[in-house]
Amino acid sequence: MENATAHAREDNVRFSISVPANSLSFADYLRGSRLTRSAMAERRRLGRLPLFIITVFVAWLLLALLVSFYNGKYQLRIIGWASDGQKDDYLFFLYNTEALSLLVACYIAGAVMVRISATRHLKRWARLLYTTNDAIRHGYLLELTDRGIKCIHADNCSTLFLAWSKVTALHSGDNHDYIIMEASGFLWIPVTLPDYPREEISAFIKQHL
Repeated sequence: MENATAHAREDNVRFSISVPANSLSFADYLRGSRLTRSAMAERRRLGRLPLFIITVFVAWLLLALLVSFYNGKYQLRIIGWASDGQKDDYLFFLYNTEALSLLVACYIAGAVMVRISATRHLKRWARLLYTTNDAIRHGYLLELTDRGIKCIHADNCSTLFLAWSKVTALHSGDNHDYIIMEASGFLWIPVTLPDYPREEISAFIKQHL
């Protein structure tokens, strides 16, 4: 039986593709996840406006504070000292721009550490989701119709149908074609499947996006 066939049937299935088990590596799974997040962020780009406004306000506040330092209206000091009960010894004394630079450096270092920690945490979750994904472990049947996309797991116990309005994009890669489906994630088609009508399927999907 061919892995990919193109046909029109009474149930309105235009393309039917059998995606084999274990056809998606973890690296390709991460790529599909990144494409999904990028597509969702693109649709929510207006949601970045509050963050942009806050960033501009904080930048303006820091600039105003820096100008005030130079004008002598305000002073910012960061002092460290040690005491042995008899005398105090200064460890460091930072004044105005030096103190401000230290605060900015601490903020950047904290942001970097949070980003590294979050990346590691997300990768662990991604690995867990990858290893427990039934479609990856057992494969699935992908059916493309005029109304939308149907995904039938190999065990026939679960079926997912999405209208074309819920399909965000189609991305073609060296190993897989990714069908991005908003918050539902993505489906993949290995480009090395025998008799895979890649151009026809790509054109069919794009005409419905």
